[in-house]
Amino acid sequence: GERAVDAKLWPGAYASGWRVVPKYRGAEKRCHWSYVSPEGARITSKSAALQAQPDGGLSAKAAQEEMPRMVSQSEEAKAALREAARLGLQLVRSSRSNTGFKCVAYNACYAKRPFKVQVTEGGRQLRLGDFSTAEEAAL
Repeated sequence: GERAVDAKLWPGAYASGWRVVPKYRGAEKRCHWSYVSPEGARITSKSAALQAQPDGGLSAKAAQEEMPRMVSQSEEAKAALREAARLGLQLVRSSRSNTGFKCVAYNACYAKRPFKVQVTEGGRQLRLGDFSTAEEAAL
């Protein structure tokens, strides 16, 4: 409700259209939240939400929409796609991932290798590595 959103973000956040949702199933038990801007951008850190506050999340939404297109145009991404085709592999797409690929997540904090591959096996999260493009990570 309104009080919970304002307590997690800033006074008036709820009235401005901001929402707070769990990052994943069961995340509320660990207090892991995502912040949804009035424009619909899903922001994973409170500091990023605070930075997006002045424009209501418009810049964050634009960055999220642009990111997969930017990535796919790099030479490394094209090389990964060629390698997948050479090996007869199909990269698994996902509409739920911010990268467009299953089990591949984008983390802007890691500038050189911002794409990580993480899978769940036997209830445990396994990190398989960090990559410079989403396509390399999906491969």
